[in-house]
Amino acid sequence: MAFATSGIGLLGLSGCQELGDSLDLSKAKIDNTKASDYFPQSLASGDPKADSVILWTRVEDAQLMPREPLELVLQVAADKRFSNIILSQKIKTDPLRDGCVKVKVSELEASNYYFYRFLYRKSEQYFSSKIGRTKTAPRADEQRSIKIAQVSCQDYVGKFYNTYLQLLEIEDLDFVLFLGDYIYETTRDPRFQRDNGRSVEFRDLANAIKLGAEQAPFYAANSLDNYRQLYQIYRSDSILQKLHEQFPIIATWDDHEFADDSFGTNATHSGGRQNESNLERKLNSEMAYYEYMPLDLEQFASDKTLLDTERLYPNTKIYRQFNFGKNLDLMVTDFRTHRPDHLIPEDAFPASIIFNQTTLELLMAAKGISFEKIKPFLMPYLDIDEPQYDQQKNILIAQLTEAYQEQGLAQAAAKQKALAKISGNLAVPIINQWLEQYQQVKAGEGSTVTFSAEWNQKLPLGFCYALLGKINLFGAIGARYFVVKDSYDLVSAISYGLNSQLHNPLGEEQERWLKKAVARSKAKWKLVANSVSMNSLVLDLSKKELKIPKPFNQRFYLNVDHWDAFPQKRHALLAELSQAENLVLLSGDIHAALIGQHTTGAVEFTTPSVSSSTQRKMISDMAAKHQKLSAIPNVDQMLKSANQSLKEANPQLKFAEMARHGLTVLQVNADNIIAELYLVPEESLYQSYYQQPQDFLNQVTKHQFTVTNDGLKQLS
Repeated sequence: MAFATSGIGLLGLSGCQELGDSLDLSKAKIDNTKASDYFPQSLASGDPKADSVILWTRVEDAQLMPREPLELVLQVAADKRFSNIILSQKIKTDPLRDGCVKVKVSELEASNYYFYRFLYRKSEQYFSSKIGRTKTAPRADEQRSIKIAQVSCQDYVGKFYNTYLQLLEIEDLDFVLFLGDYIYETTRDPRFQRDNGRSVEFRDLANAIKLGAEQAPFYAANSLDNYRQLYQIYRSDSILQKLHEQFPIIATWDDHEFADDSFGTNATHSGGRQNESNLERKLNSEMAYYEYMPLDLEQFASDKTLLDTERLYPNTKIYRQFNFGKNLDLMVTDFRTHRPDHLIPEDAFPASIIFNQTTLELLMAAKGISFEKIKPFLMPYLDIDEPQYDQQKNILIAQLTEAYQEQGLAQAAAKQKALAKISGNLAVPIINQWLEQYQQVKAGEGSTVTFSAEWNQKLPLGFCYALLGKINLFGAIGARYFVVKDSYDLVSAISYGLNSQLHNPLGEEQERWLKKAVARSKAKWKLVANSVSMNSLVLDLSKKELKIPKPFNQRFYLNVDHWDAFPQKRHALLAELSQAENLVLLSGDIHAALIGQHTTGAVEFTTPSVSSSTQRKMISDMAAKHQKLSAIPNVDQMLKSANQSLKEANPQLKFAEMARHGLTVLQVNADNIIAELYLVPEESLYQSYYQQPQDFLNQVTKHQFTVTNDGLKQLS
């Protein structure tokens, strides 16, 4: 239902129980001193179009318990002083939406600034929120420059949002593009969150997920209240509030709005120790996101009266398109909701054979590739279920059962898992490592249970998980992080040939939409916003001068949770999208600045994290805590030269920075795009510069790039 006031339309979305009549408050008493009391998260705007924008706030009155509908008035004006009010309309809040109110104001003028505020009516007095400013997009036939801020990954715990001080210096941004990880679902995750007093304590702790060691637990959001509280705390930050008050945002989510490295309803907190599919948790995370983020999801709804609950998983559709005149079309994608599981299970037994020799010979022959060419990637294997190996099989089951119990599994579950893993084809060099341990500790003197080197010459060759870098029973190393590139490429190519849909993170429907949107775009620049990087993140440790010991002296994908997980689909998708001229990709997630041009011609700007741990620190911390990676010499030397190594291993990259935070500002013009990358040192975020912004800005370094019809160039 829409109500027109002075030519302006208003549509109640999430949090609006009803819309009321227009209201003249020219003679009303308005108190401007209690904005933080009644509007603790201030206000925000988002999804600007030429004739509409979404306006958001959250109202709270601690004196009213239990929560009841509250009466607000939304005012929109042409000036900051509200001397020219063009809309003044009543709203009643929905008590089921945590005090959040989201409305769509339409029939606005294109390329225009508007000011807005919410008034809370209590008795006969009105209490005002802070004043927000928003801006509409240009008309489709209008040609003007568009200025965008590209940001990603704003962990609140242990860090301050000093990075945003740079944006607050830029007056003429059209919008801020937020590429995911607006919140982090964990409280004090020791892998990447510092405990310096800036933290989250869940009030609904009983329904949060307990993680970590028993003596030092931390928690992850699970209940709807948990997720709502995260948005409340993050949005209480004064600098983040100023950002929202000054600019509209266009946002998509990544993983941490639900759970780290998630896919569908699945989390990955346990490292493969248990099934983490949790539909209720997924629905809670989505509902809180819809309540707190100023998204316009009407364009995909054939029924405009759909409730938020009817938009939740598996009906989720947050991918959408925006036009900003002749210069720019923006397609915002969703990488998480529809993506498949990771190719390598986190509980994969390193010795298990993925492809046996017969399968590999057939697959290679079909591709016209000699089996001899892939032999260096393979290991000899045997079928442990054959009767002559009963002794070794029983030893391995007992060892693995004990190992699984040490990893936290109950005895019955550990035995069941061991029976499942010690079966079928197993790589001899890997099971020999387990048998050698048994032989040294428990076997009698002179007894032999291992398989001698002569065995290897008689056995067939196959591909096992250990060849991908999977060396532990559980966990992300060799499954999602630090995966051997050449081996992964081989397995991925074979798997893609067998079932390409297991390699499509967008899902069929979203992929069709994206291809159609890019192909039909008439704008000069086609920008595709993607929460994770399509730039490849390869680290080459094979150089002799690094003196990295086997088996670590190889090329690694640092992260196959993002597009490096799907190299074949990435190439096919980019090849098709790049048939449209002037395709530019905007991405985040990886906590590093990666700027380059793909072989298809598409340019990509991967922006670093606003505050979340830098990629270099994450690698360093991961290596230090890993039993085998921590023993590698020269890790520090390798990390110091990581930027250069990354560029050498990824020739499409023109610029790489893994050790700094930052953001990117792009000015999209008729003839070019000027991109400015602002970088700040990690240590500059451990204290607040909110009252001394210039002291922080003095630490900022800037790099400038341009994109023209001829491609990408670095200017400074």
